[in-house]
Amino acid sequence: MKFIVNTHFHPDHQGGNRSFGLQPTIITTAFTRQQTLMLLTKIPEPIRSGLRPADITSDHLTIYVGDYSVEVYHPGPAHTMGDLLVYFPQQEAVATGDLFLNHSSPSMGGSDAKTWIHALDELLQRPIRVAVPGHFEVGTREDLATFRQYLADLYAQIEEMKRKGMSREQVTSDVRMPKYQNFRQFAKYNATFGDNAAEIYDQLK
Repeated sequence: MKFIVNTHFHPDHQGGNRSFGLQPTIITTAFTRQQTLMLLTKIPEPIRSGLRPADITSDHLTIYVGDYSVEVYHPGPAHTMGDLLVYFPQQEAVATGDLFLNHSSPSMGGSDAKTWIHALDELLQRPIRVAVPGHFEVGTREDLATFRQYLADLYAQIEEMKRKGMSREQVTSDVRMPKYQNFRQFAKYNATFGDNAAEIYDQLK
């Protein structure tokens, strides 16, 4: 293995870095590297022992592996302030990190929902057949588009509710997403319709 791309700083997405030794070059954004260094002072073992900060930070670079190219780029603030997407043009495939979860509500703490939607809009302009999410089963372009639409529909609903003067508590309890009733929700990780609604409510000016 030559390269490891950490899509963002959350330990479940980079906690295995040291399992591959010191040979692979680790690539992240500068924000992710900074957050990783902070985590090394805060989180307990054994999670901390698996972390290894990036060797290279970049918002956009292309890696060549034989005859194939791999585009690694930061789409702007989204799930975190330092996400990376990994796009494989010849395969028409993308690894998204937590910018896409297949049929599941995401955890949105520390996110920017508006630019997250914009990032997925830009991604969907590319040829994509396969979308590898941060969690759950590999998806298709249609799955990716459905997740994008979930965020957009939720954002529009919360924007309207806040415009009507509803409180954060009212929005959290009254949000309804019947179109997405098959989405997984995990209250333990603040990843429910209500949690997502509260985060968007707080982000709206």
